Amino acid sequence: MCFLGQLRGMLGQREAAREMIVKGVADRRELGDLPGAAMARAEGLGYFVEMVHGDWAAAEVELRHGFDELTSMGDKNYLAIVAGWLAHCLYRLGRLDEADECATVCERSAAKNLIAARVLWSGGRAVLLAHRGDLKGGEALAREAVAIALATERADTQTDALMDLAEVLRIAGREAEAIPVVEDALQRYEAKEVLPAAARARALLQELMDEAAAGSATASHA
Repeated sequence: MCFLGQLRGMLGQREAAREMIVKGVADRRELGDLPGAAMARAEGLGYFVEMVHGDWAAAEVELRHGFDELTSMGDKNYLAIVAGWLAHCLYRLGRLDEADECATVCERSAAKNLIAARVLWSGGRAVLLAHRGDLKGGEALAREAVAIALATERADTQTDALMDLAEVLRIAGREAEAIPVVEDALQRYEAKEVLPAAARARALLQELMDEAAAGSATASHA
């Protein structure tokens, strides 16, 4: 049920997705799979439904719920993934210190072979480094995350890493370099029919093109 709800969320059917995921979470709780239920709620409502729509405030509520539950259970790997998503969510909300704390939880909690978590904390910390002025360090870490992600077959992990790299390049004022990175992510979103995320990528792509054109025009008149 949770998987079907995620599919609805990818297609932009937000309310139907929420209903199906809530039902799936309840089913897991009934079966006694409490860590799985907490992860399913955070993964479904926090990530696939809210975050792909760019509703970061709603996503935080769901992710925080999963984070707190998994912490109280002593879970590690599920917690690492949720903490990584929460770090990205908090960054978007402008709460950088909290985002950094969650990236640290993600890094420290995950098993070494948990690639999705490694990509999440690397990409999240890369963006934070760039935002705080360490553009070289941020770019290096973001490119490392992309290399790891592209070696997997997980489209969500790949797009997460690509969008983080694009954000680092944009912070550095290198919008023209960010454009092909977002185009790559957009193609992957479209291939998997993650429609809300694809729409956000298209909007970002237009912003980057506008910013790159404005920068080029300013330079030509300097």
